[in-house]
Amino acid sequence: MGYVIAAMSVLAVAQAVCVWRLMLVARIVPRAEERITRLAHSIDLLTNTTEACFNTLAAQLAEKPAPTPAVRRDTRQRRVIGAASRGRSVKQIAAQEGLSESEVALRLHMAGKSNERKGSHASLRT
Repeated sequence: MGYVIAAMSVLAVAQAVCVWRLMLVARIVPRAEERITRLAHSIDLLTNTTEACFNTLAAQLAEKPAPTPAVRRDTRQRRVIGAASRGRSVKQIAAQEGLSESEVALRLHMAGKSNERKGSHASLRT
């Protein structure tokens, strides 16, 4: 009879430990569900945003304007040099050609038509 009581006691302790662990796990489940729900909402938002972005991009690509005719480089170079020879400033040439002032200055420098003295490169330094 002593063995039966001892076995029943061990079984009761084992069951108590199992119930205690089950209670611990039961407390974790709601937090895990909340985190999973938050993750699902975040993924949904990311998916919707990405889909809207791709739709907008596709619409912009669909109504892409006709490409502007390419201006030959040598033609533009000749116009820039000609304008500088006629005494126009770098700012005026840049506005007329739709270029930046630094690009006009570089084109003039490479063509040897720079307004600076020979040997002085101070205008190219920043």
